[in-house]
Amino acid sequence: MSKMESASLQGKPADLHGEKIAYQGAKGLSERAALVLRDEREILRRAKERLRAATPARLELANKIACECRQRLKDAQTQLAQAGIDRGRLEETLRDHQAGFAQTELVTFIRSKRAANTPRMLADAMAGLPEISCRVSFRRCRKLPFEAGSALNMQVFEFIERCLRKRTSTKTTHVLKLFRSEIGRMPRTRRIEAGRVENFFRKHLEDNWWALKAAITNTLKSRHHPGELPFVLTDGFLMELSKPQTNLDRLLHESEKLGF
Repeated sequence: MSKMESASLQGKPADLHGEKIAYQGAKGLSERAALVLRDEREILRRAKERLRAATPARLELANKIACECRQRLKDAQTQLAQAGIDRGRLEETLRDHQAGFAQTELVTFIRSKRAANTPRMLADAMAGLPEISCRVSFRRCRKLPFEAGSALNMQVFEFIERCLRKRTSTKTTHVLKLFRSEIGRMPRTRRIEAGRVENFFRKHLEDNWWALKAAITNTLKSRHHPGELPFVLTDGFLMELSKPQTNLDRLLHESEKLGF
C-alpha cells in the first residue's frame, strides 16, 4: 500500500472538516484576488484615458500612478496564480481524504451485522458518503420510503433469495425443481393503470431458464456461506446471460425455455 493510500484510509470526519475549511479559505482568497485584478485593470484603463489630455506635470504623476497600478496588477496576478495552485492542492487532498474515509466506513459497515447481506441496507449506508458516516446515513435513509420499483437485476436477486429461503435440501435437483415451481407460481399478468399486461419478469425467467439452471448447477458445486449464496447465484445468472452466443447456442437455449 502506498503512503497516499495509507493516509487516505486514515481519513476522519474531523480531518475532512478541516480540509473543507481550508478549501473554502483558498476559494475565498482566489475570488478576492480575481476582484482585485479586475479593479486594477479598470484603474489602469482610466489612467491611460487621462494620459491623453494630461499636462506635463500631470503626465508625470499619471505615469507614476500607472507604474504603481502595474505593480499592484502584477502582484494580484501572482496571488491569483498561487491561490489557484493552493486551491487545486487542497481539492486533491480533500478528495483523497474523502475517498479514504468512505472506504474505511464502507469496510467497517460491511463487516458489521447491520449490513445483513441485503443490497437495500448497503445502499442506505452508502447514500451519505463521504459527507456523513455509514451508520448515520443508514439510520436516516432507512426511515425514507422506497417508492420506485426494483430494477430487473434486483428483482432477480430478490426472487433467488426467496427461493433459497424455501429450500429444504442442498441437492441440485431439489433446488432446480424448487426454482421451476416458484416461476410457475408467479402471475402471468400484472396490473397497470391502463389495464393488465404480461408479467415481463416471469417471461424473463422462463426465456432464460437455461442461464438460471447453469448458474444454479455451477454455484452448488462449491460450498458457500448461506448469506452470500443469493449474491453468488445472481452474479452467476448475469454472467451466463452476458456470454457471447453462437447460432447453435441460441437454438439450444430456445429449446430450454420453460412453458407452463
